[in-house]
Amino acid sequence: MESIRETEVIEYGPEKLPAGPEVDTADTIIIVEGRADVLNLVKHGFKNVIGLGGSSGGVPKTVIELSKKKTTIAFVDGDRGGEMLLKELLKYADIDYIARAPPGKEVEQLTAKEITKALRNKIPAEEYLASLEKRERKMIEEARQAQAQQEIPQAQAIEVPIQESPQQAEKVQVMPQPQPVQPTSTTVQAQATPQQALQSQQPSPELPQLPPNVIDEMKKLGGTLEAIIYDDHWTEIKRIPVRDLVDTLQQLPNAYAVIFDGVCTQRLVDVASGKGVKLLIMSRVGNITKVPTDMLIMTIDEYLSKAGAGAGK
Repeated sequence: MESIRETEVIEYGPEKLPAGPEVDTADTIIIVEGRADVLNLVKHGFKNVIGLGGSSGGVPKTVIELSKKKTTIAFVDGDRGGEMLLKELLKYADIDYIARAPPGKEVEQLTAKEITKALRNKIPAEEYLASLEKRERKMIEEARQAQAQQEIPQAQAIEVPIQESPQQAEKVQVMPQPQPVQPTSTTVQAQATPQQALQSQQPSPELPQLPPNVIDEMKKLGGTLEAIIYDDHWTEIKRIPVRDLVDTLQQLPNAYAVIFDGVCTQRLVDVASGKGVKLLIMSRVGNITKVPTDMLIMTIDEYLSKAGAGAGK
């Protein structure tokens, strides 16, 4: 039986990462550390799994690219090593959920029941980030910004003649020098915080007028890790934990606005847009690169500040 399972593990991507046979076709993938973890999950029927290779060379590019296309679950060991790996993954890959082995255990050691329980108890990545100390959260966010900046195509090199001596001129490649001009929108996004980058992508629509009872509920959300979903008449449809927000939105036909105590991610924006949501108001903005033209995204503090300024006029 073990040899049969062994043959089901494939090599995936240029890095030849260990993976289950369904990693390419599944909508959701489970990211683990090494080949032994992949073998154990495949043995117990979880074939949408991929390993990082167990090396110290950072997060493979194949995993980074997959994470942009699929729902991802980072499944790590229940020890300090697992915690360190998780933080590294969050810096470079688009992680949606986090699952952990029981304390002191490794993923490769788990039984089918333990694997199922750990995956069932997964939490949203934004919930985990919110639980970190400010210093650790800042390090992860800065790494994400640096990663986004690296993905912006570099300016093409140009050739200019440089006179080395009165008798000889030689062509060399140099990069264009910064000019004293107004920065482009791409430059602004690369250097800005997530909130500033988001604002640079959005038009400046009028501030939506929320009913007083909705504003009151918004003010109470801090620290609850809850989300409230409203229809276009500002009738509350559902109040749920933030970790269930994406799954719940996918099942609702008439959501108009979502106000929540959590981090807004690109995946949430994509799902909300697909369900017709026009307004997202949250505690913090994560790494968002694409904003629908018909959706307004802002933080709770930003709304309350602007609403207060408007009331004072």
